[in-house]
Amino acid sequence: MRVSSFSEQMTLRGEVRKPQKVASKRTRNSNNRSSSNQKRPNIIIFVLDDQDVQLRSQDVMTKTKAMLIDQGVIFNNAFTTTPTCCPSRSSMLTGLYAHNHHVMTNNENCTGAEWIKEFEPRTYGAKLQEDGYKTAFFGKYLNEYNGTYVPKGWSKWYALRGNSRYYNYNFGNKPEEYFTDVITKNALEYFEANADKPEPLLMVLNFPAPHGPEDAHPDYRHYYDEPSLEQQSILTAHRELVFNRTSWQPGEKHWFLTSQKDMTEGDGYFTDLLQRRRLQTLFSVDNGIERIIRLVEEKNAIENTYFLYTSDHGYHLGQFGVVKGKALPYDFDSRIPFYMRGPSIPAGSKRNEIVLNIDLMPTILDIAGFEKKAERDLDGTSILKVARGTQDKNKWRKYFLIERGKFPNNMLFSKPNKREYIMQLCQKKKMKNPGENMPCPARQTHYCTQEEGEWKISKCNSRKMGVALLLANGKKVCCCYECHKRHEAHCERESQSADRRRRAIFSPE
Repeated sequence: MRVSSFSEQMTLRGEVRKPQKVASKRTRNSNNRSSSNQKRPNIIIFVLDDQDVQLRSQDVMTKTKAMLIDQGVIFNNAFTTTPTCCPSRSSMLTGLYAHNHHVMTNNENCTGAEWIKEFEPRTYGAKLQEDGYKTAFFGKYLNEYNGTYVPKGWSKWYALRGNSRYYNYNFGNKPEEYFTDVITKNALEYFEANADKPEPLLMVLNFPAPHGPEDAHPDYRHYYDEPSLEQQSILTAHRELVFNRTSWQPGEKHWFLTSQKDMTEGDGYFTDLLQRRRLQTLFSVDNGIERIIRLVEEKNAIENTYFLYTSDHGYHLGQFGVVKGKALPYDFDSRIPFYMRGPSIPAGSKRNEIVLNIDLMPTILDIAGFEKKAERDLDGTSILKVARGTQDKNKWRKYFLIERGKFPNNMLFSKPNKREYIMQLCQKKKMKNPGENMPCPARQTHYCTQEEGEWKISKCNSRKMGVALLLANGKKVCCCYECHKRHEAHCERESQSADRRRRAIFSPE
């Protein structure tokens, strides 16, 4: 491993040197197998979006805790080197710091020409596919991915176009198409179809939760309406951590924090709402992970499968007076959950070594049997020995680099003011209002309305959920929750008199 720093990477002119290419030659170490006929390990990776450590979001994932966390190792000091979505995910895929793969923001070079040409052929998916693995990717790829191509290295590709969402993505918006469940369903089918084949499997499940727009599955939208004392402590966990602290001594904190004003009462209420909604999205992920692990057990593959669980970065809700977001170098944004289960990893163990998002790729190569020299052009290091408790702590990293890019200059200027921008945007067909209480068309994320001469943009998922009942006689009865309980009861009476009933809940994003 080479330790990267700005001083090493920068010349006197301030240019970042071009990183060496990772060797494309297959360097699998056959000595890692007990016999030449032994199937190499399956690798299943769960990546969440914006999941925090310090706001206690993992506490609601009881099935994941029982099936994965308690059966493996917890890395207590896991961090992301770039607490922003696209840079962090690019680092996970390549094992490189952001200044080496040049994806510094969610915009510039996020699936840009340089990324596609120079770095996509060097991801862990590409390396393992070259070396005989069947590789499958499900869920969010990178923020600016437009769906026009399949990146090199993936035998099965089922990726989201653009940023995280739960409904109204490019596959539909029916309740049975809740995106977290779609990821789980497709992953289950893929493993079922390939588990008994001779090739080992690499499966990546990139769930959208708990990223905005924080749309929970209908089954969990009213969870926490009457919380228990323990649930209430999780719902208010964000208020226990430097919440709304904005008073500092001169020079004590960065100017960004010292310039923050106290949050309003409305800001505080918003953080409470967001904490609740974020937690609600995680129940579907929890169910999905349990189903995946149970299928692996049913296929008698559990003793030859590694599970890795992490997030691209953390999140803040009111910490230091910053209402919501990420990208700050403080623990609430830079700490990430990182768990691992697999052969020779002691169940219920904990490790305090510093583990990073850039360690994901070299760890995957190590599990797959690549020789150690495959890591030499990477910034990360395999954590397999750390997980097993055999790593010499004196030879492990003591520090690391956290980076953040800035928006390119052409994004900072020459923009119309907000009112003009909204007016221009609302003239586009993709922003058309579908009508009161009607779902948006597939792939439409926002719609416009006009109030007192002013244009207003709303998310499609802000529509109230409704219920449509298709009766046996072909009569369709629409009963929206906005119509209150008396209409709901009417719908129920109608449905009871029918021979059969089909229910579809419309909840577009």
